Amino acid sequence: MSSDTPASGTPRFLSDPALELIIFGGKGGVGKTNCASAAAIALARSQPGRTFTLVSTDPAHSVRDAIHGSALPTNLRVLEIDAPAEHDAFMKAHQQDLAEVAARGTFLDRGDIDNFLQLSLPGLDELMVFLHISTSVHAREQDCIIIDTAPTGHALRLLEMPDFLGRWMEAMDALLAKHRYMISLFGRRAAAPDHLDEFLDGLRETFDATSELLKDRARCTFVPVMLAESLSVAETGDLVRRLEELDIPLSDVIVNRLIPETATSAPLRALRSAQASHLRRLPPELTKRAIWGLPLLADEVLGVDAMANLYGSLIDPVSLADREAARVAVDEVGPAIIADPPRVHGTVALPSAENLRLVLLTGKGGVGKTTMSCAAASAVAQAAGRNVVIVSTDPAHSLGDALAMSLGPTPALVDAAVAPTLRAMELDAASEMESLRTLYAGMLEGMLERMFGSADATFDRDVLERLLDLSPPGLDEVMALTKVVELLESGVDTLVLDTAPTGHALRLLQLPVLVEQWLQSIFAVLLKYQKVIRLPKLQARLVQISKGVKKLRALLEDPARCCILGVAIPTELALAETGDLVEACSHTGVGVSSVIINQVTPPPAPGEAQDALLASVNARELAIIARLRAAHPSLAMAVVERRTAPSGLRDLAALGSALFAQPAANKLSPAPSEARADAPARIPAQAGAAA
Repeated sequence: MSSDTPASGTPRFLSDPALELIIFGGKGGVGKTNCASAAAIALARSQPGRTFTLVSTDPAHSVRDAIHGSALPTNLRVLEIDAPAEHDAFMKAHQQDLAEVAARGTFLDRGDIDNFLQLSLPGLDELMVFLHISTSVHAREQDCIIIDTAPTGHALRLLEMPDFLGRWMEAMDALLAKHRYMISLFGRRAAAPDHLDEFLDGLRETFDATSELLKDRARCTFVPVMLAESLSVAETGDLVRRLEELDIPLSDVIVNRLIPETATSAPLRALRSAQASHLRRLPPELTKRAIWGLPLLADEVLGVDAMANLYGSLIDPVSLADREAARVAVDEVGPAIIADPPRVHGTVALPSAENLRLVLLTGKGGVGKTTMSCAAASAVAQAAGRNVVIVSTDPAHSLGDALAMSLGPTPALVDAAVAPTLRAMELDAASEMESLRTLYAGMLEGMLERMFGSADATFDRDVLERLLDLSPPGLDEVMALTKVVELLESGVDTLVLDTAPTGHALRLLQLPVLVEQWLQSIFAVLLKYQKVIRLPKLQARLVQISKGVKKLRALLEDPARCCILGVAIPTELALAETGDLVEACSHTGVGVSSVIINQVTPPPAPGEAQDALLASVNARELAIIARLRAAHPSLAMAVVERRTAPSGLRDLAALGSALFAQPAANKLSPAPSEARADAPARIPAQAGAAA
């Protein structure tokens, strides 16, 4: 037993046969897919008498990429949920019932109703995933489900889906209530349950079974996965606090990619020292759980056999941190976390700052989009007279953590000494949605008074008040999107968007088209029933949203004013997802202009001996970088080596000056870190040059 091995015990998710639902979640890029897949394979092999399903809920699936090449255990099936296909199947089976419920409870005719039911839904992913899992749980199709979730923000939306569906079911009941009342009033009999009641009761029973399972401590557990890095620690702490509020049980936490004690090279020793410092500062929400560590391995964990053995290398991260602290003290190396700006090889060209309105950073979770967003924003802000705002659109914000400041839904000055024209904000989609609800409720009250006066209109009032509860679950993202448009129209020169990970970032790019379709349908209804529905302020707000969305759509498709930058890391899964990202963006009419390859493990210093682990990691990453370049020869690429994560605008501005090219029209100040931009021999000098 190595000194890093826990003294005793096994994580509950591997040892408790009573578990029926195991959910792996956390910040993007921390290794959730590997941890979830490894657990599913290990459980299936160790418990041949039980059946298991491994489910991927991330729109940008990577489970099959991780386990390819070997046969799965016969008692394990893998499911990557296709939300659009699930929606099509659900509507094919139930559109008639949904249309009939709407017809009974509203004054809309069948043509209006069918038009709305045929529209694509914003926020489809979490709703369809929850529906599929609920159906599987209710039917007991397997003994245990292991879920590989999307990154934190959207994983939480999945777990919050019971609340949304509860409001949705109440709204559907309200639509049928008047019909039941009219039957009892004029038919002089109680309304007997019919096929629509059976349809809604069946849905409610299915949803309730999963909602109950999520809070059952004997049958369910959530397993946060994290890295020993500042942003990952902060986001995991926020995640655990929210899970406690939702009453979702959890007992184990995994800290992934820890540098082992056997590493002797300076680059890995420096990373290990930084990891230990973060582990000693874990918040109490984490330290009261069982914390398990997994080491950085020479080879990526790919394939069924490698996955099955992953948890055989568990280490104790707490004792690692203690021993590393003692070593640092003895060696007198200095502080455990030392400011060491990343070395940059090559540059990324941005459009002229005089024209540039929108920059989007996108890629797989955990690749460093937030860091690169701040670096890009600081580079653009250095251009004379440019007012720049960095906006986080990820529900699990980490922008404030990266800038070492508290942020909210209003742009705040970051650091007047470094960049006096740069501000930052974190969108609050829920608040934007709530403002629409408040506006709607106020106008609705006045309209009902005009329509009914003192007459009893209980059922009509209840239906109208609950209509927003029938809105798609992604409508809050639409409201956040309109905030982006408002910022562009408010005098901001350039917006830099720190987006959610790939799958949900692509959904953001597709939203303008979906919103236009929804608004056209809403306007058609308002025009058709203008003598009945009179909500002038709401209609004016919708017109404003419609105009803004059209402008945003045109902006996204203009490469002179909009720039989309991909961010990747040198791993097999990130390589596959980067290819999917480039292809998917081209289908939306928006092209990726450049790719930043981030978190490349630094080579040993000249003359320093290289240990076996570092040699293997360097060789693997170089091969992946070469394949990425070969697969996308037309894309400009730059390489950023892994160092201690920059914190605060001064560090981020130095990175931005080194990384982003400076067109003459931009008039950017000289890069303060050009001495760090020379490429070592292991990375060809032209390899990172912008095209």
